[in-house]
Amino acid sequence: NGELRKSLCIEKRHGQSVFKQYIRLYEGSRADRIDFYNEIDWQSTNALLKAEFPLSVSNPEATYDLGIGSVKRGNNTQTAYEVYAQYWADLTDANGSYGVSVLNDSKYGWDKPNDHTIRLTLLHTPETKGGYAYQDRQDFGYHTFTYSLLPHSGGFGKAQTGVCADKLNQPIMAFAANKHAGRLGKSFSFVNSDNTSVVIKTLKKAQVSDELVVRVYETGGVKEQTAEISFADAIVSASEADGTEKTIGKASFTGNKLQVSVKPNSVKTFKVKLKLSDVSVDKLQYASLPLNYNKKCVSWNEFRREADFASGYSYAAELLPDSIVVSSIPFRLGEKEAVNGLTCKGDTIELPAGDSYNRIYFLAASREGDSEGTFRLGKTEHAITVPEYTGFIGQWGHLGHTEGFLKEAEIAYVGTHRHAPEGDEAYEYTYMFKFGMDIPKGATQLVLPDNKDIVLFAVTVVKEENPQVTPASGLFRMALKPQQGDKANAPKANLMKGAKVIACSGFVNEEE
Repeated sequence: NGELRKSLCIEKRHGQSVFKQYIRLYEGSRADRIDFYNEIDWQSTNALLKAEFPLSVSNPEATYDLGIGSVKRGNNTQTAYEVYAQYWADLTDANGSYGVSVLNDSKYGWDKPNDHTIRLTLLHTPETKGGYAYQDRQDFGYHTFTYSLLPHSGGFGKAQTGVCADKLNQPIMAFAANKHAGRLGKSFSFVNSDNTSVVIKTLKKAQVSDELVVRVYETGGVKEQTAEISFADAIVSASEADGTEKTIGKASFTGNKLQVSVKPNSVKTFKVKLKLSDVSVDKLQYASLPLNYNKKCVSWNEFRREADFASGYSYAAELLPDSIVVSSIPFRLGEKEAVNGLTCKGDTIELPAGDSYNRIYFLAASREGDSEGTFRLGKTEHAITVPEYTGFIGQWGHLGHTEGFLKEAEIAYVGTHRHAPEGDEAYEYTYMFKFGMDIPKGATQLVLPDNKDIVLFAVTVVKEENPQVTPASGLFRMALKPQQGDKANAPKANLMKGAKVIACSGFVNEEE
């Protein structure tokens, strides 16, 4: 609760399932919608959970979001009693005077039993007999999601339902930094559309050129729309492209504005090249520190038995680059034909003399399971959990089978397979992880932990002039229940690992 939001929390139980729902009213830009944020511990079998919205408006048809445009559908029938939609569904009265949009951030199943009711499917655990027995625990566990009511006069287009749904699904990300003089002013926009019916859905670097790719959707679904897409700097060249980024035509632009025209419920892709910015970026001052490597971690296809990172397995040399840049920090890896990993045995790494550098970064991975180690810089100790070099970074939880988890370390490198002495092991992914620490004034050494399972691949010291920026809010959603106590001790194993397979799960007959 605060000046901009008031919440009412309602708790319910149904059997073993526990429901906690926060009904939220807003001031300001969100005042036109009511949010229902839900935390559910679902333990109900043979059950389908829906949110039902009996409305005062009436219409034999509702409108459903398809991501690219929308579609109208009628009431339920015997063969169409559940339909799909993405971010929203809308029921506007047949006279067009008033309507209600239902937004959501993660659900896709809807139905409409009559002219004045729409329903959103939330959770489903079916009854199983014989085959597919494991599905009788489907959706069991902890869930978080939001759905919202957006009442409006006129149709959903006038209410900008699509824009409001985008705001729900892509909330503002906030970051914290020390106060400092900026170079871009109090506000800065890299790209913007001047027409809310022409939505920018994608902005990315081109695959094979130094251009930017921007993809726009028309969301009104009524008539062709024009828009100007404004960029942060002047456009040097622009062209229309297809979905594979192949040029298919010319594009019009003036200064920093790209002129586009998009037909109803359609998509267009453009490639643009911007003028080099006048804002300079300071060149990073860094130094790669030499390591006394003592372990051969990488092998070529012809010599897989020469390396042994863990239990005979090794990183694939044909996948590894000679150097890696991770979040602007460069790392130089060891030679692939020689020892190229440093097993931690309490070793000491000397830092460059003086106070030229204020941060130290290293790439590391654990040989067997996630390993904990204490790294000491001067008198400052850092307890770090280094994840295993292979296995899952995260996984869904399924009651009795797996525990849900997500490892927190920053991934620096991903290899699509590893080497075994006998050959490639496809889809046995390999990883390196990036870690960083401040260098205290006067520190001259980095003392490594005494843990032979932790292996270092590269160490870089840098002088970072810009203040550290840290997320002040979540960067993405995940439905992990907050752990009690030390997160490092949370279970991360697949509970079925090593189990004897006695039957094919869910198999009933040859025709299924």
